[in-house]
Amino acid sequence: MSGINDDGGGLRRSWRSGHWLARLLVALGVLAGAVLVSASPAQAYVGPDLLRNWATGRCLDSNRNGDVYTLPCDASRRNRYQLWQPIYRGKLSPERPDLVLLKNVETGMCLSRGMWVYPAPNRGQIYTRADCDWSSGDWEAWGTNWTMVQFVLPLNEYCLDSNGAGDVYYLNCNAGGYQKWRLGY
Repeated sequence: MSGINDDGGGLRRSWRSGHWLARLLVALGVLAGAVLVSASPAQAYVGPDLLRNWATGRCLDSNRNGDVYTLPCDASRRNRYQLWQPIYRGKLSPERPDLVLLKNVETGMCLSRGMWVYPAPNRGQIYTRADCDWSSGDWEAWGTNWTMVQFVLPLNEYCLDSNGAGDVYYLNCNAGGYQKWRLGY
């Protein structure tokens, strides 16, 4: 019977070593899973919320006519025209930021861009449209998180911008506060 139940190692010690190794492998698997979940794309961790401009403190708003503007934020979130859902669309390449659509919760319409010089010289028109699959609705979300993000038109680097009067448009990216947005109040 020596070697089965003795304290010299035998069968009991090898079972304990194997059990310890199994626990270690399970713990490493859980840790690896947590790392992969935290590195998942925007669609997995971003829900609908207000989009507040850093410089003005006003929130992106729209109506069923497709007009886009900013108004004082409704912190209660009852004004559903101020709620926007970023929808993950992928990446142009692995080193680029997430490509997203910005969909209005109330209207179901997506933020899009129009022509340059309308409605005012030296800025591009922003509106919403019902066809969210149209390519002019994609924006790259530049920033480390959703507390300070710039929405950049892919490939030409124009940014979603606004002013204190409530106008929303796109301009050349300049890293100013009028081009930075926060998801949430």
